[in-house]
Parts: sequence; C-alpha cells; structure tokens
Amino acid sequence: MANLPAPPTRHRSKAGRVLQKIREARAVAQMAANSALEGGYDALLIACYGEYFSPFWADVFRKAADKGLAIGTIAHDPVRDFVLGPRWWHQWSVRRAYSFVRHVFVHDDTPVDFGGKPPEGVRIHIIPHGPFEVAPATREREEVRAGYGFSEQDQVFLAFGQIRDGKNLDRFLRVMSDLPENVKLLVAGSGGGGSQRQPREYPRMAEELGVAERCVWDFRYIPDEETGDLFAAADVVLMSYSAKFRSASGVMNAAVAARKPILGSSGEGPFRSAMRGYGLGVFIEPDDDAAILDGARRILGDPGIREWERYERENSWAENARRVIAAYR
Repeated sequence: MANLPAPPTRHRSKAGRVLQKIREARAVAQMAANSALEGGYDALLIACYGEYFSPFWADVFRKAADKGLAIGTIAHDPVRDFVLGPRWWHQWSVRRAYSFVRHVFVHDDTPVDFGGKPPEGVRIHIIPHGPFEVAPATREREEVRAGYGFSEQDQVFLAFGQIRDGKNLDRFLRVMSDLPENVKLLVAGSGGGGSQRQPREYPRMAEELGVAERCVWDFRYIPDEETGDLFAAADVVLMSYSAKFRSASGVMNAAVAARKPILGSSGEGPFRSAMRGYGLGVFIEPDDDAAILDGARRILGDPGIREWERYERENSWAENARRVIAAYR
C-alpha cells in the first residue's frame, strides 16, 4: 500500500491551479501503476474515477496494461454530462480515460458513455453500490430537533451533503408555501464549487418566497460522527435531483441505513432504479415544481412499504466484492 502525496500549497492563478491538478493526477497514476507492478499484482481496481485531464495521465496506465496488468474502474457516472472545456476535448478525454481499461463496473444497466466506440475487449459488469453506515445518534431525537428549533409536530425534510444546483433546492423552496405550515426544511452541507449557486443565496431566496422561518441552514462540512443526529432529526430525506443526475447515491444509502423515506427524482440510473425497485420513498419526475409539491404531499400522507432489508441484502458490500472477484476471474 502506498501513501498518496500531501496536497501542495494551492496556486493563486487559475493557470497554476490547472497545471498543479495535471501534475497531481499524473503523480497519482504513476504511483498506483508502480505499486501494482512492483508488488506483483495481477489486477488494479480504480474505485474513484474521473476522465478529467486524462490525455496527460492515461499513458501511465496504458503502459501498465501493456505489461499485463488487468485494470478495472468503477464508473459511478457512466454518462458524462458535465463537459469540461470544448466538446472535442471532453470526448477525447473520455476515450483516453477508458483506453486502458479491461473491466468497467456500473451500478445498473445505464449505457456507458465511452466518448465514442467502446474500447476493444472492454467488459461491463453490474455490481451493487453497497450500503453506507450512519453513525449512531449521540442525542435523543427530541433534543436534536429542539436544537434546530423544530417541534415534534413538525415534518422535517433533510437535504444533506454537497449543496449544488442539480439538487433543485430552489424548486422545493418555491412550493413550500403550498405545503402545511409544519413542513420544515433542514439543509446541512457545504457548497459545490464556483460554478454552482452559492449556499448563501438560498436563505435570500427563502426570504423572498416568505418561507425563511421554516428553513434551517447548517452550511459546513458535516463530520461522520454527526450524521446520525441529522438523520434522527429528519422525517424525510429530500433528494430532488435533476434529470442530469444518473449516478448511484451515497446519501440514499445513508437514508436506507437510517430508515428514512426519500422524496427523490433523477434521470435514468442507479438511484431511480433503487427508488422504484425497493419502494424507498416517493419517486417523482425531475425538474418539475408541481411534481415536487405532489410528491411531498404524498410522502407525508402515505407511509408506504419500504423494503429496507431486501435492499440491504441484495446490495451488500459482500455481494459487491463477490461480483468484482468473479469478473476478474
């Protein structure tokens, strides 16, 4: 096992930051390939994968693959909607990033975007995502809710994790005034980068819409040990993703572990498949204010049949590992 290099001091200029990212990506690729080859391993599995800047580092893995290393990658985002730079660069980057890969692991049957024709000999395997553990709550539910200013009569929707445009928080804010007064919103997480609407804009929007008193904002990175308290405080987990979201979701797995129903939307992909296949909450069509309003009303009025145990049984990490091993064999 090799330790990754410590991140250097961040450059002030944009060009400097780009060059730094390229150097870091190539250094990590070189370290991973060298560790696998020098350690005498037959296979390398890349668990956290992105094609960005791949023309600068793909040759490192290509040379390792030519020496017999069987490289696989877990494609959490099989459809590459986010385009960085010109379209031609994006597609070339995607093609280069898969050029050395023998096995691609996905979480459902969504077709993989290879940036063109699939590489010769590549094999695609479906594996479960696996559940996330949620830390036990450190306080009683009533105490956590009181700390946020909620009463036991309130119905609290929790939006958890990175705050970004594709989660459609603005749409939920717009329909809140049409929901019962005891419906509240708790947003806990940090911002999603310079290209996204900044977290501070949402409280201003809530003020303009007249629902500010029904919202609580906890803008920061939430450490793992506090997640149990947050989910204990919630009644519903809000995951109203846009149609561009076609991935698996860690927040969904946390909601399953905490046994909290989900109000969810997305494009075709693992999240939609799991929501519909296991009845994990109410699934609605994405990017539609009226659908969010209808879904919120439905999930408050109908407890539904949530197949938590079946989901966990069929999507365990043990099953994940079994399928990965079988693919390499």
